[in-house]
Amino acid sequence: MLTVEDPPLAAAWALAWTGAARLPATPPALEVFRALFQLWRESDSSEVRRFAAWAFSEQPLLSRDAFAHDTWGDCDAWLEQCASGSPKQVAAALVVAWYRRRPWSDAELATKVQEKKVLWSGPTADELLDALGEPTIPNKRLHMRTDNCAIHRCNPDQTLRPFASPRTRRQIYDRRLFCNAVL
Repeated sequence: MLTVEDPPLAAAWALAWTGAARLPATPPALEVFRALFQLWRESDSSEVRRFAAWAFSEQPLLSRDAFAHDTWGDCDAWLEQCASGSPKQVAAALVVAWYRRRPWSDAELATKVQEKKVLWSGPTADELLDALGEPTIPNKRLHMRTDNCAIHRCNPDQTLRPFASPRTRRQIYDRRLFCNAVL
């Protein structure tokens, strides 16, 4: 049986998958981004909020100037709170922060995206890192993968299978270089 909350849930689910696959070739209209943001922030249903955040974080990254400055409202404190939530909430908060240029500087945002790459990987995360540049992480030491990682149970000697998807190959490559666990 359908409820009032079902259509936004289904739409968010579909937008999450099509966004991750970059289908269609053109990004959705700005109104879609605004609607996903509003659902994520204001829906009474936790499931709708979760799916809206996921869908928002999977959409192609647009120009920072695509949205008016007042589109997002005053949400600095809320974004900081979301940045310590579930992986989907964190990813969406980082994307909104990209467009708003707040509450974090570009260097802080790049560091946060890089730190969350274990939990959030995909085209939007890669686009954010490409746009922001590789972060430098002062006063933090990244665990170099020289043996099996006890934290994430990753094997640096894992072979790249020729039939692995590009995303899988990228994840394996990233895991060979660094573990995002801060020691």
